[in-house]
Amino acid sequence: MTLAAAVLAISASAQVYVGGTLGLGFENRLQSETDATKNNETGMTFQIKPEIGYKLNDKMAVGAVIGFGVTNNGNEFDLNVPGYSSKGNKMEKSAISFQIEPYFRYTFLKAGMVDLFFDAGIDFEYAKLDKFNQTTFGIGVTPGLAVNLNEKFALVTKFGNGLGFKSTKPKDGDAKSEFGLGLNSLAALQFGVYYNF
Repeated sequence: MTLAAAVLAISASAQVYVGGTLGLGFENRLQSETDATKNNETGMTFQIKPEIGYKLNDKMAVGAVIGFGVTNNGNEFDLNVPGYSSKGNKMEKSAISFQIEPYFRYTFLKAGMVDLFFDAGIDFEYAKLDKFNQTTFGIGVTPGLAVNLNEKFALVTKFGNGLGFKSTKPKDGDAKSEFGLGLNSLAALQFGVYYNF
């Protein structure tokens, strides 16, 4: 009962928002430079990311994303296992991933209906393909844009991971670390909608 009362109190303050984004990415990869017609592959990643957040004030908010994704043809899922590597043969199955990403949001510009913001977050992802799996840990900054249609609804766009660090560790392999811009090249452009209580 106490928890229910707390949720109602927070909702009544009109500071809570819920929603999420959808991401769809494609990557065209050439396996062999000598035979482009037979070795040209297209990989795809689809992500759905429900989200909940709490506005601390007009410029700052905290929230969390819970994501689910499907990847085929090895994109973002390089296990270095024959038949399953993005640098090897074509995958026969799709990789399934689960993601948790708490974040801090800062809105640095408000111009009429439009808000420009960035999310500084910690990303943990677990991905599984057949009997193989890998975990990914990342820290990054994601830029975004919100169009406030009215007091209740907003359209949101996010642009990849921006600048950040990512470390991927297959279950039976060595960890691979990256630092740079746009680490999440697949599903880098995400579209969604928010509802403000």
